[in-house]
Amino acid sequence: MILWGEIGSILGPTGVRGSKWFVFAGTPDDAVAFDSGFFDSAQDQDMFLDSVSGETYQLSGIPGPAGIGFIMGATGPTGPTGVTGPTGPTGVQGLTGPTGPVGVTGVTGPTGPTGVTTHPFLLMGA
Repeated sequence: MILWGEIGSILGPTGVRGSKWFVFAGTPDDAVAFDSGFFDSAQDQDMFLDSVSGETYQLSGIPGPAGIGFIMGATGPTGPTGVTGPTGPTGVQGLTGPTGPVGVTGVTGPTGPTGVTTHPFLLMGA
């Protein structure tokens, strides 16, 4: 039988937290205005990204984050127009619109031919 004895651990002590990224759609001042506790866990050398402009900031003590650069370049040229897609399905018929205004009266037509005159006594029976 083999007896095993504990001699130590391969895990060392917990190290110091590395720098952390904070991301917000605006500047660090905008983030604080949005949530006064936004940077509660911030430490020296942490980074901040303005997701709208692409500007990056680094927290290096007082007075606060300093802009250090941009991660987005200039806007590129517009790409070529894509191919036309297939025709979509026919939509449902719309509602009937309101009745339009009455039109102008047309021209009077020509007089018709004279009809046949019948004597009243001829209609009484034969």
